[in-house]
Amino acid sequence: MSLTTQTVAESAAVHEDAPRRSWAAVFALARFEARDLLRYIPVLVTLVLYVGYTAWTLFDSKEGMDAFPALQNADRHTQSGPLLLGVALFVCVNRCTLRSRKRGTDRQFDVLVMEPWRRTVAHVLSVVPFAAVTALVVLGEFTWQALRPGAVGHGSLAELAVGPLYVLLCGSLGVLLARLVPSTFAAPFGVIALFVLSVFISAGTADAQWSRWLSPVVEETSNNTVLPSDLIGRPAAWHALYLTGLILLLALGAVLVSGGRTLYLRAGAAGALALTLTGAVGQSGGVSPELTAARERATVSPQQEQSCVRRGGSTYCAFPEWTGRAGEWAGVVDRVRALAGGTAAGQSLL
Repeated sequence: MSLTTQTVAESAAVHEDAPRRSWAAVFALARFEARDLLRYIPVLVTLVLYVGYTAWTLFDSKEGMDAFPALQNADRHTQSGPLLLGVALFVCVNRCTLRSRKRGTDRQFDVLVMEPWRRTVAHVLSVVPFAAVTALVVLGEFTWQALRPGAVGHGSLAELAVGPLYVLLCGSLGVLLARLVPSTFAAPFGVIALFVLSVFISAGTADAQWSRWLSPVVEETSNNTVLPSDLIGRPAAWHALYLTGLILLLALGAVLVSGGRTLYLRAGAAGALALTLTGAVGQSGGVSPELTAARERATVSPQQEQSCVRRGGSTYCAFPEWTGRAGEWAGVVDRVRALAGGTAAGQSLL
């Protein structure tokens, strides 16, 4: 009886330790797949170009208005850099997921302890290091702009999160496409289809402004910084929530297609769908009447919103975010006034 009891206890201990070991194997496979992605030329080249070009733009000497960044624009400028990296990851993660099928090793994988859906999780997690690198580049780019002497305004964390979320979205979509269409030709056609879809979404903005927010990256046609940052009215937080839910939905969808049928996975997929719909509805609300009234008030009667600072013989009135530039304005005005003749040099200006 003692020997039987000991055997049962040892068996129970092994079963309790199995999930922990299986997830350790998933993380180990994810690290291997992340390193393997760097062996693909498109990923390596686009990553180097992204980091290198961002560094070059930061250290390049700025002239004109570019020397005085507005942070409510600087946060959006970080979203265009990861576009090519995301496309490269979409194609290469898709190929990595199909590697076993292409080389005919699926039958060998079937005898392993790790289930197919756990290998799918590892492929999704392999994109996380690239999203982390993107987040570091975005943070460094924005911080550099924020520390410039002429920087004004306020940035948005939700806008800064779009770049890393876009990288995760492309990776998750590549894995899902590999599980749904197990062919290496699907990824190139997928890139073309996504491009056509983005053009279609952009074309629909003339009739419905909400449709453009279905795109992962939403750019503005104007970089006007005359109005304060709180009057921009972009639903950045809702959009970040929408992207987060969409990433989880694609990733969990790929896991479910791979054979994951646990209650937690199904509940997670349902929660991701609810999160995506909540973000989509929240970002489609448009400009509120209060914001429209505030924009009109700031445009028609800005004196009600602006603050005034006196420098020398002149008074400078601007929105509160811009009053920090009064000293630079005064330097230019004083040089011009010094060249004026007669009483013009001492005349008070507003």
